[in-house]
Amino acid sequence: MLTARELTFLSVFVACALTMPHRGQAQATPYVPLESSHYADVDALVAVGLVKTVIAGQRPYSRLMFARLAIEARSNLDRRTDATPSRRFLEAVKRLEDAYSLEPRVGATLRSLSSDATLASSPARSVRSSYDTDDPNGRIDALVNPLLQRNRGRRLADGGTLAAEAQLDLILGTRLAGQLRPRAWVSDDGEGSQVTLVGGYLRGLLGNLSIEAGRNHSSHGHGSDAGLILSSNARGLDMIRFSLDRPARLPGLLHGLGPVLVSARLADLGGTSDTPHSKLVVFELSLRPHPNLELGTTLLNHQGGRGAPPATLLQRLQDLLLIYPQGEEISDKVIGADLRWTLPAVQAQVYVEVFTTDDHEFFKDASEALGSEAVWVIGAKRFGLGSAGRFDIWVEGKKAGVRPHTHHQFTSGLTLDGRVIGDPLGPLATALATGMDWRGPFTTVSISGAWERYSGDVYDDIRRDGRFAWDKIADLPDEVRKRVVGTWTSDTGERGSPKSFA
Repeated sequence: MLTARELTFLSVFVACALTMPHRGQAQATPYVPLESSHYADVDALVAVGLVKTVIAGQRPYSRLMFARLAIEARSNLDRRTDATPSRRFLEAVKRLEDAYSLEPRVGATLRSLSSDATLASSPARSVRSSYDTDDPNGRIDALVNPLLQRNRGRRLADGGTLAAEAQLDLILGTRLAGQLRPRAWVSDDGEGSQVTLVGGYLRGLLGNLSIEAGRNHSSHGHGSDAGLILSSNARGLDMIRFSLDRPARLPGLLHGLGPVLVSARLADLGGTSDTPHSKLVVFELSLRPHPNLELGTTLLNHQGGRGAPPATLLQRLQDLLLIYPQGEEISDKVIGADLRWTLPAVQAQVYVEVFTTDDHEFFKDASEALGSEAVWVIGAKRFGLGSAGRFDIWVEGKKAGVRPHTHHQFTSGLTLDGRVIGDPLGPLATALATGMDWRGPFTTVSISGAWERYSGDVYDDIRRDGRFAWDKIADLPDEVRKRVVGTWTSDTGERGSPKSFA
């Protein structure tokens, strides 16, 4: 977590910025949590061509953004002259209108109050990322548990867990909003009872610029686990974040790039890693040069923390801007790219995502950069199947290389409180997953299945023909995990806050 001094500074900064005089109208509203099924409604409306301006790769969206999307979908639906979309899409528009059409009022709204209980037998596995099984630096400080993780940092024990959670939305004025999401739980794994903030932040608007400080979840990507660099696995980052509140158009010749969304954040990775309170700087860019094509890129820079190589402010700024050389390696850098192509004629989407943690002379030989140092995901979604169009299906494949989550001196890797902040599969793994959702007027029934193989092989880094390469030095047994998960979600509760049971 950010230190008390850093949090105080960020809070004062946001408060001061939002009290400065500013021309233009804006309404700050809280974000809608990423687990809301209304994001799936937006994806469906994009697939059928009723929403054409949204950037899907960067989330969360504010409540006001959902209201804008509902207006856009209704407008395009009323103008449509071809066949009327099936009931599933008409109901999606109505759900968004009902949930987000109310004008925000100053004050606090208890958006949800829920409890959950789990009883599980699902041991976690440690993560190997390097070459020596006896070397503590050959592992990162994370455990992978496909069944009890992928839940945005919520603690579920390998045993029994009982928890309660609330969501309180705050509207503090025209340009300032916030959210508190406390969670309390007790487990039988020796940890006892604990309380934490799933989310807690303030955000405000200066025109189309959103400024956010505190703890929150965000993602970049289109896959089932949200994204490869910022996923649904770990808790929210303690950060300050600058972003556009809604997609914008660039002037002049760049107008042809279509809607553009950018963001930048500075986040703290907490005090439990090998380099306590190391920092993440993440830049995101997404654009839609064609109504059916979305492109995105992410640049992550991991540096600083106690015990990390020292550097001047100028060196750190140059490092962020990829200005070389910087002498001693002071950071780990990750770059990712994503593409989503929409096919309205068949109500489908296909997507590809990749990230790599080392270029290894990319333009001479890309095999290491896009292989052993990378994670790939390829997937497809089809919406509105069946006579009433109530079935959505998806399929997705993943492959992770030897060392995509750690590099150089950061032996804890890209982890937060013992979880990988990026793709939760972890390194040296392959997966195939599929799922189907039945979407009714007020309920969703989902079933998904996954096959995941975790490699036990050991690799050593060598020089082959003068270039870096990973060489397998031990062929050890793999571990295969299979799972099937069913979920029932009801939208009959508080507006904008579906309740789920799995």
